[in-house]
Amino acid sequence: MESFIFVAVYGMPFAAFIFFINMIRIIDKIKRGGDYKANEIWAGLSFALIVWTFAVSIFLANGG
Repeated sequence: MESFIFVAVYGMPFAAFIFFINMIRIIDKIKRGGDYKANEIWAGLSFALIVWTFAVSIFLANGG
């Protein structure tokens, strides 16, 4: 439980940063017509980590 809280508090800014940077790169590559598949994967994984952490945090906060 404590390790999850540690990851949720200190790991989320890194996941959000990775998500933000990849979204900016995707927008830039779409604008320039480049291949952005790898950035899509990283953005999707970081977004899934963010959503999963929020969901588990809410579950644990409600006594789950």
